[in-house]
Amino acid sequence: MIVAKFSSDNYDFLPSKIFFNWNPMSIFSDGRIAFSNREKFSHSSLVALCLLMITINQLPMAQAFLPSVVKIVFVLTTQGFRVQICFEDSFTHFYSRFEKEWIDNSGMFENGDEIIEQAFRDAIDKINEEKFLPHTRLEPIIERLEKCDSFQASKRVCNLLNNGVAVVFGPQSIETSAHVQSTCNALHVPHIETRWDFKFDPPSNHSINLFPHPSSLGNAYRDLIKLKNWKSFAILYEENEALISMQEILKDPSIREKRIVVRQFPPGHNEYRTTFKELHKLAIKNIIVDVPKESVYNVLKHAQQVDMLSDYHNYFFTSLDLHSVDLEEFQYVGANISGFSLINLSSKFIRSSNKFSRDSNLIGNFDGGDTETALVYDAVRLFAQTLLEIEKNGIAFYKNFQPENVSCEKERPWRFGTTISNVMRGIQSFSIISLVI
Repeated sequence: MIVAKFSSDNYDFLPSKIFFNWNPMSIFSDGRIAFSNREKFSHSSLVALCLLMITINQLPMAQAFLPSVVKIVFVLTTQGFRVQICFEDSFTHFYSRFEKEWIDNSGMFENGDEIIEQAFRDAIDKINEEKFLPHTRLEPIIERLEKCDSFQASKRVCNLLNNGVAVVFGPQSIETSAHVQSTCNALHVPHIETRWDFKFDPPSNHSINLFPHPSSLGNAYRDLIKLKNWKSFAILYEENEALISMQEILKDPSIREKRIVVRQFPPGHNEYRTTFKELHKLAIKNIIVDVPKESVYNVLKHAQQVDMLSDYHNYFFTSLDLHSVDLEEFQYVGANISGFSLINLSSKFIRSSNKFSRDSNLIGNFDGGDTETALVYDAVRLFAQTLLEIEKNGIAFYKNFQPENVSCEKERPWRFGTTISNVMRGIQSFSIISLVI
């Protein structure tokens, strides 16, 4: 629990005996130094701690709680530093009402993910500003990684868990995230992802991915075809991974009876006219297109050039970021152009993130909201809602809740991790997610 805060002017006033028989256990990259010991304080340390309490006029409360102190954390910040003191048994819950508890949320981001990192910081700031958690304040701990460097990711996540974090967010690439997920699962630390993942691995007990699984998206595509009652259609794709979602369409018995054309665009050439010319000869009017959002404009432009955007054509793009592509040029072509979106574009977070992207001139288009980035907000909100549910429902351990230092070498799991993960999986409401056709 945080029981005292000091500005830089107060550094010299700290009693030197506060360090009696206490050795630094962890030194964080952001300047925090943690001291911990499961033994009780010696008498001289308790006296020193009393002097510390006197300086903030809290001696009456301190006298009752000093015998239960088991950990002190000194946190250096740009504003000064704070002292975090943790207690045993029921004293912790009482003290959390005197001063807010800080819970570390670790975000792992790779080079090129600056917008996603900023969304993570913004989401935590909003949770704290809104006082969404009455007795808790979230604190971001950022680890930056080289792209797809799984060895570095393995080392960094072990360092984070050894220093005590309550949850790990990210990273985004398949190579690094797989190692982080495996480590968090072994040590029972909640892990939240917001990335597209095509693997069909068994679900992890402690890792949650908010991005829809390809099989779920495939089921949605299949239902759309049935709803539209298409008698014939084409599936056009660029990357082989697209077929993972499409197989839900192709294995449906009622759809297999229809006329289906499947074509792969020539990879790496940005040339789509040849494929559309073929569809024109085959008189295919209904087309499902799986390409990155960066390619959507060129696909439509090439289709227009070969007379494939008439009133009789229907295009469905599988990219969940279609709403962020400027399609104004095609609004009068006659063809129906649609896709799915998970984002509520009226969200205050989306509007503020759009402003951040424009003001900072970061590489990447966030106009309208990039899905992976927007999901970061829901990921942070999901964890905050989990903590709130735990407190509201009076789950026994909340009064003693504090992230523990867990070691990758000893593989001793966090005792509260499973409960947190289970509560998190039971939460259904999200603030910026909606399904739009």
